[in-house]
Amino acid sequence: MNISYADFSVLLIYFTIVLYVGFRHRKGDTTAEQYMLLGRQMTLPAFVLTLVSTWYGGILGVAEWSYRYGISCWFVFGIPYYFFATVFALFFASKARDLEVDSIPDLLTKHYGKGAGMLSALWVVLQSSPAPYLFTVAFLLNYFFGLPLWVGLVLSGIYSFVFIHKTGLKAVVSAHVIQCVLMYGGFILLLGSCIYRFGSPVALFKQLEGMDPLKLTATGGLGWQTMVVWFFIASTTLTAPSFHQRIYAVNKGASARKGILISVAMWIWFDAMTTFCGMYAFANLSGLSDPQQAYLVLGENLLPTGVYGLFIVALFAIVMSTLDGFAFVTATTISNDLMRKSKYFDKFSLPRLTQIGLALTLLISIAISLWLPSVVEQFFTIGTIVIPGMLLPVVFAMRNWTDFPKRAVQMNLILAPAVAFFCYMNPGWYEWTGVSEVQPFFPGIITSVVIFTVAWVLGMWRESTDSLHKDRVEDEIVH
Repeated sequence: MNISYADFSVLLIYFTIVLYVGFRHRKGDTTAEQYMLLGRQMTLPAFVLTLVSTWYGGILGVAEWSYRYGISCWFVFGIPYYFFATVFALFFASKARDLEVDSIPDLLTKHYGKGAGMLSALWVVLQSSPAPYLFTVAFLLNYFFGLPLWVGLVLSGIYSFVFIHKTGLKAVVSAHVIQCVLMYGGFILLLGSCIYRFGSPVALFKQLEGMDPLKLTATGGLGWQTMVVWFFIASTTLTAPSFHQRIYAVNKGASARKGILISVAMWIWFDAMTTFCGMYAFANLSGLSDPQQAYLVLGENLLPTGVYGLFIVALFAIVMSTLDGFAFVTATTISNDLMRKSKYFDKFSLPRLTQIGLALTLLISIAISLWLPSVVEQFFTIGTIVIPGMLLPVVFAMRNWTDFPKRAVQMNLILAPAVAFFCYMNPGWYEWTGVSEVQPFFPGIITSVVIFTVAWVLGMWRESTDSLHKDRVEDEIVH
């Protein structure tokens, strides 16, 4: 066991408290709307804390990126998300809340028909898969206790199911309040210890100038295409099911807008701490074989026994808050937007269907984690495939731009991800163009833009034709 008994005791207390929170409300209201959306009465503080804590499950991916590529971590996992979250707050939050829908598939069903809703539900299941976070918990269990990856995946899946299944979103949000405090406290401890032992961030930057100047550049030495793709992957903020679920659950549109802007400020603070900690790890830890372990090894070297246990708890809190949030929204998508559409499940209540969906969600996530055993690779792959199909339909529906044929929207939900997936599975497809590299995301999003452009042009042409025909008929009647 790669952990002291004192640190293990702190971790055990944390897991016990979280389970208690999950079961505390087991006799409460379990109506469908209460189970899924807290009766649409979530307060502003709860909205902010659950939104902030849900956004950081890939913390070991941040450790890996900041260790390998330095300050560019902020330009990949920070600034693009602030941008799209601010866009969401200013232009979509109030409208999305006022739509009184339950989910993204429900949104697209109301605007573009049942076919679009069903197709989008399938993509939501993939996009909101908790696989990266299930993998991260399994990674932590392997690091501290030596458990095989598959054992860690199964144990974390069972724990998440037990925690969520009784009271749904109420349990998730209640735990997030505690977890948000823990995640900030843990990294305040770690960054403070780095500054005390190694010097200020100014001293860190001077040290890195001599070691690896690329760590201080916006790209970290990566190509512009990679950075652009990561920027557009952040547009998942506009289509993120967990983001939408919390907006539909908050008590009013004004709270949604204000809460997102407060969350952005909190994300900036937290990203500063995590990025600097990764850079401190690179500058002061020699021979680190796995960059995903950067925070773990750094904390082990700097924090005393017991205090290190608090930092371990912070890491688990970060990951599990996102794991539980994503697992629940995927489960409700399977239950509410897929299973309830079938007559075979008429006899089941929504909470019961969601519990079935939760079990399926965790099984699918285990399979994905075994297929792609890397948090960063899972983020990149899923975002590359899903976003081209989902981005424009969701944005247009939120703005109530519905002058597109249903078939065009359905075609977009099929073809755009299919093109991106084909290019992902055939890396050399672009060689005939003479271009050195083309990321699969670009042909996918171009396909989406083309489909909607053609649909819009044809719609305008038909409208003008119908108008001309109407004028001719009126002239004939007059004469």
